[in-house]
Amino acid sequence: MLVVLEGEQKESFHRWLFDNRERYPWIYFPDEIESSNQFDHWYPVIFDGKSLVAWIKLARTSVFIHDFEASVDLPGKVAFIYDTFVDPEYREQGLGCLIIEKTRSFLATEGYTAVACHIEDWNIPSIKAFKAAGFKPLGHIQYIRLAFIRFLIIDSKFRPLSAIMSWLEKKNSTVL
Repeated sequence: MLVVLEGEQKESFHRWLFDNRERYPWIYFPDEIESSNQFDHWYPVIFDGKSLVAWIKLARTSVFIHDFEASVDLPGKVAFIYDTFVDPEYREQGLGCLIIEKTRSFLATEGYTAVACHIEDWNIPSIKAFKAAGFKPLGHIQYIRLAFIRFLIIDSKFRPLSAIMSWLEKKNSTVL
């Protein structure tokens, strides 16, 4: 069953992320937590009855993307998945795809028209889960910094970091 954490549940989740950052070093970034608190991100999660086994970090208006070292504002009614996690004991059972599909359904009931995400090329399990849930790759994005100026290389073209959302809108990001 999918649950969307709110209030004290979110605070407990943030503590859990902090407490488990050594075990899973990619799950806790202070800038992400700050952005989550400031912009009221949602955390759809799945429990096995007693413990958390899968989650999604979901932005609705603005998101700090750790891979880009920057915040990005989102267009209205477009959500952005910036982290997906399935406990290692529960992997390869379809939970990744399930939580993505349930999150898309939840977003549709909340009036969202599109959802996007960014997945590094090396993260093959996430790429497979998102493709199985109906997401389609829109292109290749690489983050670079030259002389303290941030850029993205999107489909082999230099673009300012702020161009990511307009590029996604033109690509018609995955519609719910």
